[in-house]
Amino acid sequence: MRVSVWSVLALLVVLMAGIAGCGTQAPRSLPPDTAPSKEVLVAYLQALVAGDCATARALSTPENVANNGVWCDRPRVTSFGSTGDGAGPTDNEIVYAVSITTVGGDLSLPDAERLWFYDLRRQPNGAWRVYGSGSGP
Repeated sequence: MRVSVWSVLALLVVLMAGIAGCGTQAPRSLPPDTAPSKEVLVAYLQALVAGDCATARALSTPENVANNGVWCDRPRVTSFGSTGDGAGPTDNEIVYAVSITTVGGDLSLPDAERLWFYDLRRQPNGAWRVYGSGSGP
């Protein structure tokens, strides 16, 4: 069987287009701006587990994105447990403790299941967004 140069080029174009599309999918539908903080956090965590970085970023504040707080690839959140009830210092900030499992970490954050805290803040338009996360509230 003889393969033409054009067939090989066409195959390469299709493969490159597929590779270029990875990780750049459009965000899933986001919770409405009136959604409670817990619903926003669950949508955020589901996006992380799915590797849907666009949605995770859309559910984050600019500060969380700028501080590399969206763990979509390294380390990567592979599962999470119950979000429980959050507690907040104000009506516009709430912190949730969540059991998460991560992979792809390093010596400072090895692969494991751990308790992680997510800080959500109400935005000027009323929407809750993930402001930050860490090992302590």
